[in-house]
Amino acid sequence: MKNTQFDEVTLRILPLAERIQVESRKNGLVTVKEILPDDLIKIFGDSAKDTKVVDSGFLPDNCLSVRVADNKKDIVLWRPAGYADITY
Repeated sequence: MKNTQFDEVTLRILPLAERIQVESRKNGLVTVKEILPDDLIKIFGDSAKDTKVVDSGFLPDNCLSVRVADNKKDIVLWRPAGYADITY
């Protein structure tokens, strides 16, 4: 499947049967393949863009997490009061 363009790809997870099926369609032709759970994890891992991430473990009061990656900053704050002052 690598480097191939498909019209549509459908992922079917059949938990009771403990099976994962990947169905791909291209120009009216349908192909179904069963994969292992480890293969699915690898597919998602290989498709993710590598980013440089900085995760901080030392945070000020009421700050739950800080994540900085590719010019994007995510900050999660706990707001115990009914208001918030945000400065950036």
